[in-house]
Amino acid sequence: MILEELKTASLKHPPIFNSNHESYAVLLEEVEECKSALDFIERDMKVLWSEVKNDANNKELLTTLREMEKIAKNLVEESIQVGAMIEKFKRFLNDWLIIWNQ
Repeated sequence: MILEELKTASLKHPPIFNSNHESYAVLLEEVEECKSALDFIERDMKVLWSEVKNDANNKELLTTLREMEKIAKNLVEESIQVGAMIEKFKRFLNDWLIIWNQ
């Protein structure tokens, strides 16, 4: 999944980073998107717990769970993007080592 995401991302963006700074910045952006999604899940867990404690009806519980499911799917996608950017960063560093060790 990660390598497929890297391939897709390379069609939209340059296949290699230009610097460590750029590599870090892109990776950080993806990590922050994951954290944001996780923050939403944690918020919804509090909502769900409140609903459970207050004996909410099943329709209300399902609404909250469906929203959490959407966010969880987004989190999976974002996590794959994090993995892809880690791989892209590693490839940048490996290419740099090859060039400078010749």
